[in-house]
Amino acid sequence: METITSLPLPLHTSEAYLGAMQPTCFINYGGGTCFFLESGPMRDAWRELEAYLAGFADSLPERPRALVIVSGHWEEDQATVNVGAHPPLLYDYGGFPDDTYRLTWSAPGAPDIAARVRLLLAAAKIDSDENASRGWDHGVFVPLKVMFPRAEIPTSSSHFSGTLVPPNTSPSGKP
Repeated sequence: METITSLPLPLHTSEAYLGAMQPTCFINYGGGTCFFLESGPMRDAWRELEAYLAGFADSLPERPRALVIVSGHWEEDQATVNVGAHPPLLYDYGGFPDDTYRLTWSAPGAPDIAARVRLLLAAAKIDSDENASRGWDHGVFVPLKVMFPRAEIPTSSSHFSGTLVPPNTSPSGKP
C-alpha cells in the first residue's frame, strides 16, 4: 500500500511547493443550463456570474495542466472517481429547451490524474471506486464550458460519499 510519503507528488508544505500549486475553488454556477438559455426570467441575473467564470482562467497563476472536479450531482455509496478517457456529457436535468440537450464540451478525460486522486484517497484511508463510463454531469460541464470553452484541458470528476460530512469527520477535517 502506498503511504503519503511514497506518492509520486510531494505532499509537503514547503513554501516553494505551495507557491506552485493552483488554488482549490468552489464554483457555484447557478441553475441547470443557466448560461445557455437565450431568455427567461433569470437570464439577466446570470450574466455577471457568466462574465466572472469566462475570465476565471486568466486569473489563475498558470494555465491548469488538468482539472479535478468534485461534483455535487454525482451520488454513489462511496467515493468514486471518473477514470474515463473520453467521458460523454450526461444531460442530468429536465424541462429545459431542446438546444440545451445538444450542448457539447469534449475535453479529454484524465485517467492518470484520476489514478492519483485514488492514491491520495487511499493514503487518507478513504475507500474509493472508479468509473470509466459515467459522463460529466451538468455540475461539471456547464461551468467548465464557460470557464474553459476550448475544452482542451484533461478533466476528471469525482464524487465523495455523503459520509464525509463534518459530523462524521474529526475536528482536524480528516476522517
